[in-house]
Amino acid sequence: MCAAALSLVPASQAQNVAKFEIVRSPIQLQGPARPKVYLGGAGRESAFFGYETGEFEAWAWPVKLLHEFELGFKIPDYTEPIPGRSVAARVIVRPELMTVVYSHAAFTVSQHFLVPLHEPGVIILLEVDAVRPLEIVASFKADLDLMWPAGIGGQYAIYDEDNRRFLLSESRREYNAYVGSPFATGGSTHPAHAAPDAPSVFHVSVDTARARSEFVPIVIAGGVMPRDSVAALYTRLLTDAQGYYSERVEHARWLREDLASVTSPDSELDLALEWAKVNLDESHACNPDLGCGIVAGYGPSGRGRRPGFGWFFGGDASINILGILPYGDFQLARAGLDFQRANQRAEDGKMPHEVTQSAKRTREDWYKDFPYAYYHADTTPYWILALWRYWQQTGDSAFVRESWPALQNAYRWVIEHDSDGDLIVDNTAGGLGAVEVGALGAGLHQDIYLAGVSVESLRAVADMAAALGDTELAQRAAERFEKARANLEREYFLPDSDIYAFGVLEGETTNPALTVWPATAMSFALLDGGRAARNLDALASHRLLADWGARMLDSDHELFGPLEYNMGTVWGFVTGFASWALYNYDRPHAGYAALYANARSTFQFALGRNPELMSGAFFRTLDTTVPHQFFATSMIPTPLFRGLLGLSADAPRNSLLFAPNLPADWDMVAISDYPVGASRLDIEVTHSWWKPGATEGDPPTAQLTARFQRRGDGEPLHLRFAPALPPGSEVTQALIDGLAAPIEVTTTAAGQRPSISVTVGDDAVITIAYRPGIAVIPRRPHPPVGYVSAALRIISHRYDGATGEYVLRVEGLGGREYGIDLVSPLGTPRDVQGATLQERGRGEHHLRVTIDGPSDRYNESTIRFKNP
Repeated sequence: MCAAALSLVPASQAQNVAKFEIVRSPIQLQGPARPKVYLGGAGRESAFFGYETGEFEAWAWPVKLLHEFELGFKIPDYTEPIPGRSVAARVIVRPELMTVVYSHAAFTVSQHFLVPLHEPGVIILLEVDAVRPLEIVASFKADLDLMWPAGIGGQYAIYDEDNRRFLLSESRREYNAYVGSPFATGGSTHPAHAAPDAPSVFHVSVDTARARSEFVPIVIAGGVMPRDSVAALYTRLLTDAQGYYSERVEHARWLREDLASVTSPDSELDLALEWAKVNLDESHACNPDLGCGIVAGYGPSGRGRRPGFGWFFGGDASINILGILPYGDFQLARAGLDFQRANQRAEDGKMPHEVTQSAKRTREDWYKDFPYAYYHADTTPYWILALWRYWQQTGDSAFVRESWPALQNAYRWVIEHDSDGDLIVDNTAGGLGAVEVGALGAGLHQDIYLAGVSVESLRAVADMAAALGDTELAQRAAERFEKARANLEREYFLPDSDIYAFGVLEGETTNPALTVWPATAMSFALLDGGRAARNLDALASHRLLADWGARMLDSDHELFGPLEYNMGTVWGFVTGFASWALYNYDRPHAGYAALYANARSTFQFALGRNPELMSGAFFRTLDTTVPHQFFATSMIPTPLFRGLLGLSADAPRNSLLFAPNLPADWDMVAISDYPVGASRLDIEVTHSWWKPGATEGDPPTAQLTARFQRRGDGEPLHLRFAPALPPGSEVTQALIDGLAAPIEVTTTAAGQRPSISVTVGDDAVITIAYRPGIAVIPRRPHPPVGYVSAALRIISHRYDGATGEYVLRVEGLGGREYGIDLVSPLGTPRDVQGATLQERGRGEHHLRVTIDGPSDRYNESTIRFKNP
């Protein structure tokens, strides 16, 4: 480190920041500090990205202020400072504040990271407890440069002794920053008018008496603003640290308590949803040139200027909006829609793929001279789809009318970028879709991912146009949708292999690869359920589903590579589509496994965050993984609300479908503050395998009760309750508020789905009694980090009413024995084949199955049994 020039101003005159209570967050996470594991936080205008051992970089959009900021600790016993990273012991992650705890025999220092919600700066509050004199050494490397690909020159860093802070600036003084502490006793010097290669260093001598009642503050403030504005900002951050903290605490409370939440027997899933709300809130970035929108993800840039994917991606934003809407953050969803609308290409209506935060400051025109702004084809139909879902959830017809010119232009782009006449956007005419790199995309004309989003956007246009009175457009779009959907079936289903293909190639041949991508079309219920069976089998099996999520490409395919970006890695966002699709097509066990895998990623790597992608072979992120990726996060609420809970709002028509697929071991679930337009709905479902009050000798009857309470200014809701019941079940009674009610029942091999309609003014109670079939409890894999897949897969669970036989298809490693839990309230299942049965009492049974076949691969096994 550079030598320090000591200031003559005594530390006792430094401005103090009185200690205030750092409250425990109800959702906080903590653990040992791990080297090179991401730790970061963001407000609307600034962020820090670093590691659990304390090193970090700071940004004030669109400017990277500094990197390699770290602390060292000097005690009399040692001649050199102790590097903070060597004594970082623990990390505490809260929505409002991150903490790294440094532990040494002579001291404990807690480093609290506070990012103001609406200011371009970072406040660090050091809580010091020491038994010996302690000097803290802070060092960093100055950047003061723009996010890629723009750049500036002439940067320099100088230490201001009078104000105990470094000034980072450049020749024109358009970009400025201050970094320092009122407790600093000196700072390093650098050559004039040059950005130093060596670290900038300042020292803080800790007054142990004052440290009992005060924090030692370090402030980083700056961005695109004059120097006097930065000075005023620096002072505000320093003098009102508690106010900024209180604002973040209140904002965290709002996310937690005022937006929709879920309470279930799976507390880990509930907690993952709460962190998803926090993460997606941090995707809301505001740029002085571009306004506010949704960025794609965060991670340290190191010596570069690309902080993960910390700039605006249109497709990612639309995907995220699908997850944001069900819990009710309409402002965030609208910001994402607005940003894309503002950056829509004027000449043809195409929506942006990505917009760097320095887009208005590049020497060349970002939108025309760089290839990235509009090179994806999925962004435009995705924006249409996201706008439609926004309208369905909010009933905000005024916003749709305001967006109508943009919607018409986007629709025009969709219909004009079909080069083969099938009424579906193709990659040849429109740009990239599922695959960006790799041989899987060789010769690709159209992929099923892009095709599915394109077809669904036609349905969206038809619905919105009809509601807003444009009957001609509504009719044209509806006709195009029906024809395009039929073309999707015709072009992608391969009768010989009985699967939906990955893509149509140039020359009208087909790429028959088995991939995760048909799940997108199935999430929108576009594919035929009977024909989709083998794709669903693959989504549930080892071929596409690892214990930690879905691979993009079949693991048996010749192009499969577990580290290949588009040909074998596990992605959270496609795992979410797989889960949603599996729920839509009556494969709830595999749907739950995929959802649970995404939820668990919240707690395995960067605490509270979800990584972009993982290895397809080992439960581990790649070195190149963006650690805080928002379309991985959004694929927790999306399949949770839209798949497992089966919630589908239609606010313009004051209606709601609630079609839950509850796991067999859930005896309840509660959903608070679910939004439907101006209404908020509290839902509580209780389930008992034995009717309450039943005595021995009574006919076995299960009971499902749903209670609804509506609040807000909206009109009464027309609600349809259609829960999935286990295979072999038979509905015996339905009640609304205690009175017999009409009911429709759909019966399939996957189970019964009764449907009851009710209008909810203030409240309503629906009760369904049924004779239960035999249910299978879903699996919850917990692979340790670094392990390969080894958990049992439940491929399907079906009941044949003609033979009275249940067929449970599973998959596991050859030679291994696995356990499967059943619930059979009517008694002990009989005629069990393919497994041994153990009775555990009160309707609970346990199957033990040994998988035949090679031990180095997954093999399928079929278990059969009948009702008692």
